[in-house]
Amino acid sequence: MIVFFGVFLVAGAGLAYYTWKADQKRRAALRAWATVHGWTYEDRNDTVCRGLDDEPFRSGGARKTSSVMTGLFGGRPAMVFGYQYTQSSGKSSTTYFFRVFVVSMPCFVGDFEIKPEGVFAKLGNKLGFADVQLESDDFNRAYRLTASSQKLAYDVVPARNIDLLLNYPGTAMRTYGNMLVSVESGRLEPRHIERPLAVVSAFLDNVPAFVWDDHGGGPTVVESQTT
Repeated sequence: MIVFFGVFLVAGAGLAYYTWKADQKRRAALRAWATVHGWTYEDRNDTVCRGLDDEPFRSGGARKTSSVMTGLFGGRPAMVFGYQYTQSSGKSSTTYFFRVFVVSMPCFVGDFEIKPEGVFAKLGNKLGFADVQLESDDFNRAYRLTASSQKLAYDVVPARNIDLLLNYPGTAMRTYGNMLVSVESGRLEPRHIERPLAVVSAFLDNVPAFVWDDHGGGPTVVESQTT
């Protein structure tokens, strides 16, 4: 029994070391990506979650961020970071990991949220608004769209954004002030960064200019572009 317990401890220590080494390697790769693209990098900055009051940012305990990177993407201020929380039950616990992508909009236009139907729909309507049905049956089957007004929903999801979201199934995004935030499940790695940012940036490109003009927004992008 003593020998077995000793082997168990050694195996546990080995697994912990392997996990730590893998995490350090992943962070180094993300830091290198940030350097190449002219972005800033912080190992952790939990203040970036202030104001993010929806799932997954209010679940569990031991909440923290990792690899917080900021820069320009498609000419817009953007941020990417890893996020995690832990849920405990008795002596067992499970940690959940997420990838968070944030792109700035020219101004606040109102609240809207787009998330896949099915499993995600079970989380409920966090904004408290009614579902909006668009003219595309394919979109209505694939996504749940809620907004502070039907007009806003129709304005920000024209035909080009319907096609965009159908081409990238599973995309979820929501406004927080003048930020458009997309969250995915899983640990953050360099290979995960550019596609979600490109989808969110393309979504904003497809929003008609009058939407920004009606709300007092300036240009949709800045002149200096780094992707």
